[in-house]
Amino acid sequence: FESDVYSIRARKYLLDNNKLKAVYTLPLKLFKQTGVRCVLYLIGNTDGNVKLVDLEKYINKDINFSTNDEKNYFLLQNCINEAEKNAVYVSQFDDKNYSLNVTKHMYKKEYSCKTEKLGVLLDNFYRGIQIPNSELQKNLDEIDGSKFILVTNSDIEDCCIDDSAKKIGKVDLKQQKFVVSHSEVLLLSKMGPKFKVGITDCSDGGKYLVSSNLYALEVNKDKLEPYYLLYFLNSEAGRELLKNNSAGTNIPTLNNDDIKNLDIPFPDKKVQKKLAEEMRLTVKKIHDAKRAYKKKIQDLDDTFNNLI
Repeated sequence: FESDVYSIRARKYLLDNNKLKAVYTLPLKLFKQTGVRCVLYLIGNTDGNVKLVDLEKYINKDINFSTNDEKNYFLLQNCINEAEKNAVYVSQFDDKNYSLNVTKHMYKKEYSCKTEKLGVLLDNFYRGIQIPNSELQKNLDEIDGSKFILVTNSDIEDCCIDDSAKKIGKVDLKQQKFVVSHSEVLLLSKMGPKFKVGITDCSDGGKYLVSSNLYALEVNKDKLEPYYLLYFLNSEAGRELLKNNSAGTNIPTLNNDDIKNLDIPFPDKKVQKKLAEEMRLTVKKIHDAKRAYKKKIQDLDDTFNNLI
């Protein structure tokens, strides 16, 4: 089941009518020549509780799924028994997508500070422009001085937005609402498996046109430090949170509600500012290092071309 409307309706029917007994996550590469993630749904009448089992975590690496010998069945049964000892039972699925993401419900990290829903910490939040690339291509203009930068998921790496992202010569009225013209707006991938998070820097007067594979998160700075949020979402705990709250077995996807309902650790402002400042300096060092690397490569290319 994916995150499309038909899959949501199917999950809603099964859950509302107590027809889903259990959900098992299965290991990656279960079938040859594909890395598609598989999930097993056990359908039948229930008392309203759904058993969630993370079989992937307990599967034995020695099991060969391409053969049918008795040893494999024995190993597999032992793995299932061990996984079911740690199963959880859930009766409430309160998000609009009726998510059956096992890890989302099984592994909720506890923090020493209080948490807050990300949605209440944002001033504005929207998905980027949904327009065919062929139409955008008409406005692409690589001339120097162009202030509009088309930023896509591939332009974000190590918290930075690539300097070589395409420039756009003009933006029409319909596209204006997708333009970010101020700094410290976070850009978050819509789809995984690796969710990227970057942050804007408009100090040179540049403006970003956000593409449809990204969300723009404008933080309420009275409540939350943008660079603290950037740090957390790029941390191991943050990446795990994004993964566990995404929907879709083949391509993990974050929708609006998934993001707004993220439980973000919410320490006091002093702690936030300390982490934010360290993250700001780290991002600057990474960005400077990337620029220096590109310049060095260009210098080497120039030297090579002059010698050959």
